[in-house]
Formats: sequence, C-alpha cells, structure tokens
Amino acid sequence: MPLRHPSAAALIACWLLAGCAAHGDALAAIPARAAHAGKPAAPVTLHSSVAHSIPVGTPSPVQVELSATIDADSLGIVWVPSAGLVLGKADVPVTITKVEKNKVYKNTVSVSAAGDGEYFLGVIATLHSAGSAQTRAFSIRVNIGSAVAKAKPALQRDAQGNPIESMPAQETVSK
Repeated sequence: MPLRHPSAAALIACWLLAGCAAHGDALAAIPARAAHAGKPAAPVTLHSSVAHSIPVGTPSPVQVELSATIDADSLGIVWVPSAGLVLGKADVPVTITKVEKNKVYKNTVSVSAAGDGEYFLGVIATLHSAGSAQTRAFSIRVNIGSAVAKAKPALQRDAQGNPIESMPAQETVSK
C-alpha cells in the first residue's frame, strides 16, 4: 500500500533512523566481515580410496571416509555417478545418525562401467544439526580400463620457435 502523504514517509524514516542510532554503539562493536568469503558448505571432510585403474565391466569398491567438524543429528550421503558409471548394490541415500565431531565414518560403494574412460562419482553430504541442513558436494575420479589422460594443448610458437605468450588485452581510446 503506497503512502499518500510525504510527511508520513518522513516520520517512518525518522523513526527507523532513530532506532538505528539508539543501537549504534552495539552495532559498531560487531566486527565487519566479507559479504561472501567463500561458498558456504557443510563442515564435512572426505577422503576416498579407489583402485588406480579398474578393469572394464568388473565391479570395484570405492571407499569413502567422512568426518564432520561439529556434532550433528545426522549425516546423509547420496551417490551420484557420471554417465556410464554404474553403482553396485548401495543404500541410497545413506543416513548416519548421532554424528560425533571428528569421528571418521566409513562407507563403501561398488562401481563399474561397460567401457574405458575417466568417470566421476559424486558424493553429496548433508549434515543436519539443530533443525538446519548444510550440504557439501565432492567428486571422486574413477578410471576404468585404459583411460587415456587428456593431453595439454601444444604451445603456439612464432617463426623463430619461441613460445607465444598470451597477454591480456589493452584498450586505448583516441579522441
């Protein structure tokens, strides 16, 4: 509903400013922080163990060790395989209750693929604590068969054979 009288708007603005001024010392005592120091995520760490190369079509275990840096009500784990990667029998999602700070929780899932290649197993960990949930995603590389590492592109060279170094563009405006 729009205000029809400018004086009413002025009164409301003065009232809001007076309220802020009354608590100015308390607000000044709060240290300033960056608006977004990084992506907020669940306080969870992950370590994984997988064979260097898995034979094509052969199920192989991927062991995951998760730990939380706080006590929590529960920790949910969801496995997300990339296209072509097949999960073996796994409880999806996995729920661990009464999570203790810094305790390591181990979980294993079996993976396989029908063809050679580099695949990824996504792990989504959701920590539930005091009625709120925080989520963090991890990615584990899984090599199946004779996966070939992707070569870096060759450096461009000038006529003398020296590498060409890309520089940021500089723009000038003529008047």
